[in-house]
Order: sequence, then C-alpha cells, then structure tokens
Amino acid sequence: MRNFIILFLLLLTSLTSCATTTFHNPQIRHRRMLYDNMVLEIHPTTQSIPNPVALNIFKAKMERFGVCRASNIRIITHDPGIVLIPAWTSSMLQAWEHRHRTRFDDDPDDRSLTVFVSYVTGIHTRVGYNNIVGLKYDDTSIAIFFRNYAPMKEACVLIHEVGHVIGLVDRECREGDPANPDRPSHCNNENCVMFWQIKGSPDFDSLCQRDILSLNHRQ
Repeated sequence: MRNFIILFLLLLTSLTSCATTTFHNPQIRHRRMLYDNMVLEIHPTTQSIPNPVALNIFKAKMERFGVCRASNIRIITHDPGIVLIPAWTSSMLQAWEHRHRTRFDDDPDDRSLTVFVSYVTGIHTRVGYNNIVGLKYDDTSIAIFFRNYAPMKEACVLIHEVGHVIGLVDRECREGDPANPDRPSHCNNENCVMFWQIKGSPDFDSLCQRDILSLNHRQ
C-alpha cells in the first residue's frame, strides 16, 4: 500500500510538471501586438534582391518588440525590375510604386498594416540625402537604397524605416521626452535602431518600446 501511494505521488508530480511547461512564459504568449497582421510588398530593382536572413531578422524583431507576430507577417517579393538608375528623386520612387504596387493599406485605423518597399540601387538626389540608406517617402511607402549590406545591417534599415511608418519617435508619443533635435523623428540613443545613423543594433530602446505600447493603447 505504501509503495502504491509513493508511485501515485510520483505520477502526480510528473503530470503537474508537464502541465506547467505547456504554459511557459504566458505574458509573451498572450501579449497583444500592435498589429494583428502585416504585409510587406517588396519590389526590387536589378541587383537589389533582399536577403532572406535579413527578412527573418526583421520578422523576429517585430514580434519581440510587440509590433506583430512573425507568423502573421507576410512578405511578398516580386521579380526584380530591370532598372539601373543611379539617382532617385522622391517623385521617381512614387512613380515606381504607382507602377508596381498591388496591395494597399485601405484602413489606416485598423490593426493591419501594408507597406510597399522599394529596394533600389543608387542614391537619393535630395541635398544632404545622397548618403542615406533608407527613406520613408509616403505614409506606407519606404525605400531601401541597397548596397550589398550584411544581413544584420539590411535588417536594421528595414526595421528603422518601418518604425517611421508605424509612428515611432513621434513627438505626441514621447510626451515631452526629447527626440533628436537635429534629426526630427529620430532617437538620441545611438544604440537604438531609430537613431539617425545605423550603428548595428536592430533593437528598439526603452523609449521606442514605450512608444509602441502608447500606440497600442490608442487603438
């Protein structure tokens, strides 16, 4: 009888351990994301094909920082257009988008986001912009000026520009905390991916994470 009781207690303990591992870290598992779904429609030019590793880093960081679950991010990469343009204006980027974009963000107030991404070679022609690596040129439109980056740097540029699209470092979100005075809509923290220069970190700092929470609470 005693042996039976000991065996029963061991079996009960084993079942309890299995049950607790099923709900590992429930705060992350059940956390509400800023967006339920996200679509990146990427249209590259010749010699500017996005790196799959960079795209996976992007998806992982979007989930880690509460923007959208990686499994709910759909990335559509079109065949590259045979275009070799050494310098782009914003109107040229808009014309490129008008020609190729097939998916649109129909309701900016819902919990879905659709972004058009122009992956292009060359530079931007605006004075002071010829060295930029990325640009948000419309509400849901960004450009990546591709230069054979390492996957981590490419991911940083993509995360940074999507950060602008979702409204990070917006002065209304910051509630008096300073953004970069010389670079509006950019962080002062050089270790944040929203710093005006790409320093190699794909992570949002504590203020940008607070921005994400603030935007989430507004929806």
